[in-house]
Amino acid sequence: MKKLITILAVLTLTATSCSWLDITPEDTVIEEELFEEADGFHNAINGLYNTMSGSDLYGRELSYGFVEVLAQNYVDGSKAYIKGLASYSDYYPLFKFDYTKEGVQQIVEGIWKQAYFTIANANNIIKNIESMAPGEFRDGQEEKNLIKGEALAVRAMLHLDLLRLFAPAPIADDGKPYIPYLEDFPYYGGHAKESVESVMTKIVRDLKEAKELIASYDTEDADRLSQLSSYNRFQLQTGGTNAVAFYEYRGYRINVIAVTGLLARAYDYWGRHAEAFEQAKEAADFVYNKEDGLKALIYSNDSKTQFDRKFSSDLMFCLSDIKMTENYQPFSVSTSNDYLNMDAKVIKFEGVPEADAGDNRLRYLVERNEKWKQVGFRPLKYLKLESGNESSNMVADMLPIIRLSEMHLIMAEAKASEGNYSATDGANYYLNLIREGRNCKKMDLGITDMDSFKKQLFMEVRKEYFNEGHTFYYFKKYNEPITAKMLPESFVIPTPQSENIN
Repeated sequence: MKKLITILAVLTLTATSCSWLDITPEDTVIEEELFEEADGFHNAINGLYNTMSGSDLYGRELSYGFVEVLAQNYVDGSKAYIKGLASYSDYYPLFKFDYTKEGVQQIVEGIWKQAYFTIANANNIIKNIESMAPGEFRDGQEEKNLIKGEALAVRAMLHLDLLRLFAPAPIADDGKPYIPYLEDFPYYGGHAKESVESVMTKIVRDLKEAKELIASYDTEDADRLSQLSSYNRFQLQTGGTNAVAFYEYRGYRINVIAVTGLLARAYDYWGRHAEAFEQAKEAADFVYNKEDGLKALIYSNDSKTQFDRKFSSDLMFCLSDIKMTENYQPFSVSTSNDYLNMDAKVIKFEGVPEADAGDNRLRYLVERNEKWKQVGFRPLKYLKLESGNESSNMVADMLPIIRLSEMHLIMAEAKASEGNYSATDGANYYLNLIREGRNCKKMDLGITDMDSFKKQLFMEVRKEYFNEGHTFYYFKKYNEPITAKMLPESFVIPTPQSENIN
């Protein structure tokens, strides 16, 4: 990983200048100066999230770009062109899982470099916070725990996504080494690649420690718990100073619910369904008001959904990108054919059953497009609403990362792995929770075995997570080909040619 060595000489942290962050550090901050006081750690943590929201990571390629093309959610790339962004020649080979073309390799290198760059900065935070006295922080030891916990969670989350791209799924694990797990700073090279099992073990270890540390802050008292409600997660409540603002907007940071959900995601991908179910249920049932038993995560009602295309009330964690709508515009323009058109046949928005006629995902997140011979849908999720409604303004910059519906999918998978497909407490029940949450009618999904379950699971995933980048991983973890012509080895993205990891 030679390129990283030079990058890590200094921390480059460009703060997100959005509504939830008013502190703006210098673009380049020398390490010794950065970590002299609490504000430096605040800026460093904000820098992690800012980098993650960039176009090489969740701001495009790991949401509506690279991984979404791999999932075959768009109309065939021969009919798709993105003007001035990722051209036809960049994305088109991905429809055939061809990773050899220069444009594809550049995308892959950007993902790899930025992910490990962010991991390195997380490791720098973890290293330096150990020497800080709790009294340097406004909230003492609990705040110190919070910062370390978030850095650990970011490190684990990015390693999980690197593993999901550049290594086989645990179900197809061949025991060979694929990616390194970086835990130190500065990095001088020489880290050996590790096996899927080894990396998964470290991911879960980091997430469990992160959960304990973050919980010591988020659940300490009623006021902090209230910051995790469906509304408060994405709002500034105090109207206070910049320093105070750092402690709010918990939905834009890896909070205790989010880290629990990430742990469920990791266990689920690993095939450890009992542990996954336990963590998913804990996250889904998380209560922010103990006296009244009010849950933090709820599915949006219909009146709110039309002004909230991100379905923010069930989001555990999202990133912020103030250029979200601007960056997404080339993917969903209305005046010409230069956009990626969502495949109606693949996503199953054509010929929906009567029970799904009211599906809010169909009503508000897509627009029927007949410009191509193959009918598709123009995606609308990240476009700005022409409305003065408060909800539409609040969610404009949101990049969804993890939400309630994923917890219900994980719980459905756990029940299916036990052979429980029941409509009262099995796989059918949990899939219907999602459907009802999106304004579909409860129905018998015809799930009687694992094959019929996976059919319904993939269908639901495509509808629920289009433009959020999850579909590819769902097919991969079951080692199920996305297309009839897909080879099993196509699930493993080759590491960048420029990297030389010993």
